[in-house]
Order: sequence, then C-alpha cells, then structure tokens
Amino acid sequence: MNKRSVRSLGIGFLLSGVLVGAYNFFNPNGTQSVDNSDSEVLASLETENNDLKSENTSLNDEIAVLKESSADNQSNTQSESGSQTSQESNSDESNGTSDGENPEQSDNEEQANQDSENNENVETTENGLAAPDEAGTFTIAEGSSTSEIAQQLEEAGYIASADDFTSLIEEWGLETVIVADEYSLNSDMSIHDIANIITQGAYYYY
Repeated sequence: MNKRSVRSLGIGFLLSGVLVGAYNFFNPNGTQSVDNSDSEVLASLETENNDLKSENTSLNDEIAVLKESSADNQSNTQSESGSQTSQESNSDESNGTSDGENPEQSDNEEQANQDSENNENVETTENGLAAPDEAGTFTIAEGSSTSEIAQQLEEAGYIASADDFTSLIEEWGLETVIVADEYSLNSDMSIHDIANIITQGAYYYY
C-alpha cells in the first residue's frame, strides 16, 4: 500500500468522524426520542395489563355471586319441597285419624250395610214374590174359586198380593184349567211360576 492510499483512507475516517459528530451536534435528542418512545410503549402495556387484571377480578366476583345465588335458590327449592311433603303427610294422618275417631260415621256405615243386606233378603212385589221366604205343600180343594186360591196363597206366604194373582188368572182365562191337587211351592217362585204349576203346564209365561 503506497502513501497515497494510506492518506486517502485516513481522510475517509476523518470525514466519517466529522459527519457523525456533526449529526450528534445538530440532533442531540435523536437517541433520547427513541428511549422515550420505548418508555411510552412500556407504560401503555402496563396500563393495559392493569386494566385486564381489574376486569378479571370483577368477572371472578360476579361468578362467585352467581354461584352463591344458585346455591340459595336450590336450597329454597328443597326446603319448599320438603315442607309440601310434610303438609301432605300431616293431611293424610289427619284424615286417617278423623276417620278412625268418628264412631258415629262408622255406626252409620254399618247400619247402611245392614239395611242393604236386609233389603236383599226382603222380597219385592214386582214379580209377585212373597216375604218372608216360605216353602211347603199347598193344597187346592175341589171347587175352590180363583179368589179363594189367591187368598190362601197370600196367607200362606207364597205370594205377596192375592189381587195380582187373581188378575193374572182372569187375564189369561185360567179359571177352568186350575187342577185341584197338592203342590210343593215356595215364596221364591213368581206368580207366573205358581200359575204354571197349579194349571199343570196349561199356562206358561216364559
């Protein structure tokens, strides 16, 4: 390397140093501006971070409040359900006690049952049945009239109404076909059954 080259290189370094010095002299705030910009960015990030932390804390508080409210509602629902069940149980027990401690009602029911049984045992007159139950031999004498036979049947308890029996015989013209004889009768028979028996089948209702 000759002297000229060394001189040129030295001049270049010198010019570079002069230019750098001049730039720093005329723009001393350049580096400070970069530092200030970084500081502002950091400050902004810290502010956002603090805001996020505050918002997260607020959300956690709301979640805790909602959980507590839900637990209270569930507890109230269970309490109401248990109270209703207890009231129904007490009502059933009260009804049971009332039924058990009402002898008058029990006596009335028993009397109604007895009356019903008695009504079943008492014969009605719709089919010409007699009451009370009677069974035995009934004799029709030769020459007996229809009214006499009907009266004897009623007195013996085989029919409920002599008039009904007489009306049946006359309606069907059975006076002449009644046979004088002994017959086994009972009060379970209707006037139609008895008319069939004493006419020996001349009258048949069914």
